[in-house]
Amino acid sequence: MGLLAALQRTLDQEVLALLGGARLECLVCDQPVMRLGDGSLLCLECGSSLRSQAASQPELQLETQAG
Repeated sequence: MGLLAALQRTLDQEVLALLGGARLECLVCDQPVMRLGDGSLLCLECGSSLRSQAASQPELQLETQAG
């Protein structure tokens, strides 16, 4: 179980580095990634994508109706 926990910790660190801009290569194929306007990342080579929590949470929409 120790190896699995170490692998998970390493993967978490890589994802945080990628979202923070410290890493610019895809975690799957090591090709450059493209940062989209909503903060998510896209690899044009393999098609994998990664969204930050802010990009993945829907915006709150309120609807009111009089009467």
